[in-house]
Amino acid sequence: MRIYGLVAILIAVLVLQVSFLPALRPFGIVPNLALIVISAAALRGPLVSAMVLALAAGFVLDLASGSDFGLKTGLLAFTVLICAFVVRSGFQLGIRSQLLIVVFIISTLTPLIVVPELLFAGGRVDLSTVIARWMTVLILNSAIALVFGPLFGRIAEPPKSYGA
Repeated sequence: MRIYGLVAILIAVLVLQVSFLPALRPFGIVPNLALIVISAAALRGPLVSAMVLALAAGFVLDLASGSDFGLKTGLLAFTVLICAFVVRSGFQLGIRSQLLIVVFIISTLTPLIVVPELLFAGGRVDLSTVIARWMTVLILNSAIALVFGPLFGRIAEPPKSYGA
């Protein structure tokens, strides 16, 4: 039953991310809410379920973006792999610390993929703008992960088994 709650949250987050947040654009960027939900699901729930959710959410975001088809699907799938590495690293970290690690890695990786693609396509990129936007994305996604991440993680946790 928890997977249904997570799917419902993911659908609500995708609707927000595709329709409402681009119009609002807090601090001039659109925060990646799907990244936080997928990360929490992968850190606390079964990895197979998190990967299916990541592929589905990435596909929806790719369809909505209209460019770079497959980029968001690949990033969310890579997020699940990073989460698996963080969980199996052996460090005893809480959900907030784990989420911050994953959000930092993925938020840093995204401009490293997009900027060379823009340069290769013949576009001009202002390095100071890229750094300022990256810092803004990092701070905003981290703040959202700190506030809402543990809630998503609790929903993603498998139910405790009864008996011996």
